[in-house]
Amino acid sequence: MTPPLPANALPDGGWDARPPAWTANPSPRSVHRTLLRTYGPRGWWPVTPAGSGVPAYRPGTWGRLSARQRLEVCLGTLLTQNTAWDNASRAVEGLNRRGLMSLGNLGRAPLGALQRAIRCSGYFRQKALKIKAFVRHARRRGDLGRWLAGPLDGLREELLGIHGVGPETADSMLLYAGFRPAFVVDAYTLRIGSRLGWFAPGAGYETARRLLMRSLPVSPKLYGEFHALLVELAKRHCRKTPVCPGCPLLKECGHGQGRGGGPVEGRTIRRGVLALWAGAMLLAPPSWSAAPSGKTLAAAGKVDITPVIGHHRVYLAGFGAKGRKAAGVHDPLYARILVLSDGKKTVAIVGLDLLGLFRNDVLDLRRLTRFQGEGRFLFVAATHHHAGPDTLGLWGPVPGASGVDRGYLRKVKEEVAAKVLELADRLEPARLRGAVRRVDPRGLCKDIRDPAVIDEDLGVLRFETPQGRPIATVVNWSCHPEVLGASNRLVTADYPGPLCGRVEERTGGACVFLAGSLGGLLTPDTKAGAGDFYEAHRIGTKLADLALDAPTGAGADFPLDFRMETVNVPVENSRYLLFLPTLVAGHELNDGAGKPLPGGRAFTLAGLHALRGLKTAELPWIDTEVSLLRIGPAAILGIPGEIFPELVVGGFQGQRTGGRSLTDPSNPDPPDLGKAPKGPYLKESMPGRLKLVAGLAGDEIGYIVPEYDFKVRRSLTLSPRLPGHHYEETNSLGKSATGIVLEAARRLFK
Repeated sequence: MTPPLPANALPDGGWDARPPAWTANPSPRSVHRTLLRTYGPRGWWPVTPAGSGVPAYRPGTWGRLSARQRLEVCLGTLLTQNTAWDNASRAVEGLNRRGLMSLGNLGRAPLGALQRAIRCSGYFRQKALKIKAFVRHARRRGDLGRWLAGPLDGLREELLGIHGVGPETADSMLLYAGFRPAFVVDAYTLRIGSRLGWFAPGAGYETARRLLMRSLPVSPKLYGEFHALLVELAKRHCRKTPVCPGCPLLKECGHGQGRGGGPVEGRTIRRGVLALWAGAMLLAPPSWSAAPSGKTLAAAGKVDITPVIGHHRVYLAGFGAKGRKAAGVHDPLYARILVLSDGKKTVAIVGLDLLGLFRNDVLDLRRLTRFQGEGRFLFVAATHHHAGPDTLGLWGPVPGASGVDRGYLRKVKEEVAAKVLELADRLEPARLRGAVRRVDPRGLCKDIRDPAVIDEDLGVLRFETPQGRPIATVVNWSCHPEVLGASNRLVTADYPGPLCGRVEERTGGACVFLAGSLGGLLTPDTKAGAGDFYEAHRIGTKLADLALDAPTGAGADFPLDFRMETVNVPVENSRYLLFLPTLVAGHELNDGAGKPLPGGRAFTLAGLHALRGLKTAELPWIDTEVSLLRIGPAAILGIPGEIFPELVVGGFQGQRTGGRSLTDPSNPDPPDLGKAPKGPYLKESMPGRLKLVAGLAGDEIGYIVPEYDFKVRRSLTLSPRLPGHHYEETNSLGKSATGIVLEAARRLFK
C-alpha cells in the first residue's frame, strides 16, 4: 500500500502550501465541487468483489484493493483502450472465469487462449500482446503493489516504456491501481477543458495534465473522483454535439452560453471552411516579405503522420530484404517543423519520423511550399527509425517489391506542406541559444564496425522569444534509431519519439530531431542487449535530459544563410542495379554527364545487368544534394545518407571509441588504418562555432563508406559478404559516392 501523501505534496516531489491561484472561470476546483454535488461519488475504478466474477462500482471506497484487484485494474486500463467500458468489463469477466487473473497464470497462458478470453474488448489480438508485455515486465518487478509504490517520475517513465502503455493508460494504472497522484486526461477531459477555457482547443495530453495537477490539491482520491465525474458529464451533456440544456455547468460555460444552450449544427460548415483555408494556404503566395529586415523570427509546430493500420498499406522498413507487415501502432509518428527568418531569407527545417525520403519527394515538398526560390530553402531530414512505413520502395512483401503506399506518402507531403505554410504565416520575434556538448556514449550508442569511432557531440539549438518563452529545440545526435529490432511489428518512432516528447513536455515548444552520422555502424547501446520499448524510452529520455541541461548561454539574433549543391552520383551497387525500376520512383536516371536517360531505361538496364553485368560506361547516375545552413553561430551540414562518423570527426587514433577497443581482436580482416584518410575532417572544416551534421537530409543514398575500407564481393548479389565488417557496402550506391559527397561539402564551406 502506498503511504498517504501530505496534503501539500506536489507530484514532482516538491512542496507547496496551496494550489496556485486560478484566473479562469469556472476553476477546476469549483467544477469538481459542482459535479460532486450533482452526481455524487462515482466509485470508479470498478473491480470484482471477492466471491464474484463481475466488476462492480464501489462508491465511498478508496485505497483498498487486494493483489488480484490491483492487477485487474491494470489490465482494465489496457482492455478499455478504443472501446466502451462495458466491453472491457466483459473481457475482465472472461479472464476471471478462465482463472487467468494472476501474473503467473497470464504469463503461462497461450496467446490464443488469452485472445479468446478478451475477444469482446475489440482489437483483442493487439490487446493480448499488450497484456503479455505488461505481465512480463510486472513479473520481473516482483510484487505489483511495491512496484507501483516506487518513485513517481521514474515509475511513470518505466510504465510508458512498456508496449501498449501510453500516457492515459500509465496514469490510470498509477492513480487507480497504485493510488498515486497522477491525473488522468482523456478525450472527455480535453473536450470539457477546452470548452470551459482551461486550455486551448487542440491542447496536448501533457499540457492538460500538468495544468490540472497544479490547479488542484494533491489528492489521489480527488483526482480519481474528478476524472470519473468529467466522464459522467461528457456522457450526459458535453458530447461532441453538446446537449447543453440541463448541464450543471451551463451558467458558467462560455462555450454553452455563446451558443445559447443549443446543439451544434455547423460541424459540416466548419470542416468546409477548414478545407477552404487549407487550399488557400497551398495556393496563396506566402507572406514572408512581411518580416522586417534585420529582425529574427521563428515559428514551430508538428503534424501527426502516423499511418492508419487497415487503411494504409504499412510494411515496416529498415531490416532485411523485405518489409514486416505492421500489426499496430505503439506511438505516433510526427513531422516536426521549424521555420526561421531574418527578414531577408527564410528557412524551414523539417524533421520526419520516417526511414527516409528520396530526392523526388523532397523536391515535391519544395514545390508545394514554394521554398525553392531565391531567399527560401526547405531543409528536410528523416530520423531514420526502423519501425515506420516503407517510404523508399525497398521493403515490400517480397524482396524487390515496393512497400510504399502512395496515398500515404502523398498525404504526408500535403500535410507537411500545409503546416510549413501555416508556420511561415505566424512567425514571431526569436533569439537563438546553442551548445554542442561532448557526451559519454556508453549506455546510449556503440559502434559495431571497426574502427570503433563515435561522434559523441550532442548538438542543441534553442529558439526562444525575447521574453524567454521556448519556441523550438533542435537536437542533433548520431546513432541509428533501431532499439526495436527486426522482430518488432509495431509502428514506433523509436528513441527519437520519447526524446522529442520529453523536450516538448519540459519546454512547451517543439523539438526537431536531426540524426547525425549514423554509419559505422552506430547502434543503440542497450542494457543486456534488450531491444524493447523500455530501452527506447530510457535512451530517448536520457538524451533529452542531456539536451535540456546543455549550457547554451545567452540568446542572440541569428542571421541566416543557406547553400545547396546538386551532384551526380553513379549507381554502382549490383543489388540496386537489379532492382533499378524501384529506385526510379525516387530519382531520375542520368548518364555520367548528367543528361536524363529516356523513360523505360531502368527496366532495360536492370535486365542487361542480370544477364551479363553492366560495364562502367553503362552505369546509370542519379542526382542528389549536399546542403549547408548557417543560423547565426550554428552551421548544419546536410548529408544525403548515412555517413561514417570517422569521415566527420576522425578518431582513427582511438580518441572516440566509447570505451571499447579501436578494432575487434576477433575481426578476421580488420581495416588497414595506415590507409585511413587524414584530416582535416568535415567538422574541422565546417564554419561556425556550433557544428551539426544531419544525415538523411534531402535524400537517402544509403551508407557513405570510407573509400580505404570499402570492400565488396564481385558478384551479382554481393553475397556472401567478405570476411570482417562489410555490411554497409551492400547498402550504398557504391565507392564513388563517398568522394563526390565529401568534395561537394567542402566546396560549400568556402
